[in-house]
Amino acid sequence: MRKVMITLGGLSVLAVVLYFTGFAGSFAEAFVTSRDAVLEHHAGLPTCESQHGQDDAKRVTDTSPLAKQTGIAIVMLTDIRKDSISADKVECSATVSLNNAKQGTMTYSFEKLPSLASGQYYIHSKVTLEPE
Repeated sequence: MRKVMITLGGLSVLAVVLYFTGFAGSFAEAFVTSRDAVLEHHAGLPTCESQHGQDDAKRVTDTSPLAKQTGIAIVMLTDIRKDSISADKVECSATVSLNNAKQGTMTYSFEKLPSLASGQYYIHSKVTLEPE
């Protein structure tokens, strides 16, 4: 009986640690994202709305030479839309807010290319700012 209580206590501590480190949430999101991707027939590519897809699109834009030179970064994506979906490409668009208080439209896509290793994909993003 004592061994059972120690084991249950250890599992409870592990569950709490995983919860507070975000691992459980990341795992759940990865499961939902992969399920959605399979249902939409583009397995291996992120969905437009997933946190993973948004983070990839932001990272590509934020690490571009122009963004580094000007010091701009994406603060938030809102109004996310799926523009086109196929087995090899997912095209998305969203309203983007930048750290310099400007807003615009961002188009981004995830594409499987034959030259890339399995599980890798090409990310393209473009930000068009609203006229002042």
